[in-house]
Amino acid sequence: MHLRQMMFLAIALAVGLSPLSAATITYSLNGTLGPNLNGGADCLGGNGATATASAMASSTLTPKSTTTNSATYSLPAGAVTAAVGTISFTSTKPWNMKYTLGSKADTFTLSGPGPLGSSVTAVSSMVPGSFPKSVISATGHPTPIAKAHEPQNLTQPASFLQYSAPLCTSPTKLGFTGTIGSTPAAPTR
Repeated sequence: MHLRQMMFLAIALAVGLSPLSAATITYSLNGTLGPNLNGGADCLGGNGATATASAMASSTLTPKSTTTNSATYSLPAGAVTAAVGTISFTSTKPWNMKYTLGSKADTFTLSGPGPLGSSVTAVSSMVPGSFPKSVISATGHPTPIAKAHEPQNLTQPASFLQYSAPLCTSPTKLGFTGTIGSTPAAPTR
């Protein structure tokens, strides 16, 4: 009888603690869009507007694809929210989140279907070492921005928002100047 109770307790603890092993990482961007970097028709009126965005990723996600220097993860519907000027948006379909690690910059890219039938790509160009190499492994997981680089200033033209929309004749690429941060904070190494 004692063994049965011990096994029940072990199972209850394992089930009860398993949600604690997975954390939700939230990446937050705040800033201003502009200038218009490619002269595209700014049909959504983003040039000069204040922009905020957040993306939530489970720390247990694994990449859907990897290369030698990047990994792309799929975020579920509802994981991305944004506001540009007076337009607010919450994703209703999956979005891609891509980490690209380089010697001159790490880039963090969010892309997917946006508001009003648009297709959106937001690129944050960050200092090298913003993310550990483990994020681009085939068995890697999302991580917060490295503590030494958090929060981080972003500047255009390396950081930008690009979109195409049904009413636009060509894609629009707007520079982004602002900050990016993540919660929870990365552990000190």
